[in-house]
Amino acid sequence: MNRDFVCGLLSLALAGVYYALASDIQSSQLADDVGADGLPKIYAYALGALGAVLTLSNLPLRATLDDSAKATTSSARDLVQLRRALGILAIGVGYVLLAPVIGYVPAIALVIIGTAVYQGGALDWRLALIGVLGAGFLWLVFVALLHIKLPSGVLMSWGE
Repeated sequence: MNRDFVCGLLSLALAGVYYALASDIQSSQLADDVGADGLPKIYAYALGALGAVLTLSNLPLRATLDDSAKATTSSARDLVQLRRALGILAIGVGYVLLAPVIGYVPAIALVIIGTAVYQGGALDWRLALIGVLGAGFLWLVFVALLHIKLPSGVLMSWGE
């Protein structure tokens, strides 16, 4: 079994646990249409779907590669993939730390821009516009459409 297949299975298990925990969130008479458990359940479904895709796309099939083809998978390639994953994780941690301070909209715009630059995109006015429009779109979905209050931040009052 390869690591992606195992990671997909672990994602499916984590999604199940996350959904079970989200189902334990108490409903309130003050809850809106989505409810306090709505967004966590959506996250559980999304994680489960991504885990299923990862698992199915990496089903362990009989090895058809000969030894020379297997040798092309080296530890150097694994190290590059690990560094890329840690970079994306650092961007996520940055968002978690920044959102309460600067608010949801600017933090998510920075995540969009930072991820694109990290993946090799050029930092220019178009990327900044994509980040701002993407953050605005997500604000519209969560705040205007779903009526979910997002972190406004200490420095800015956006996202309410």
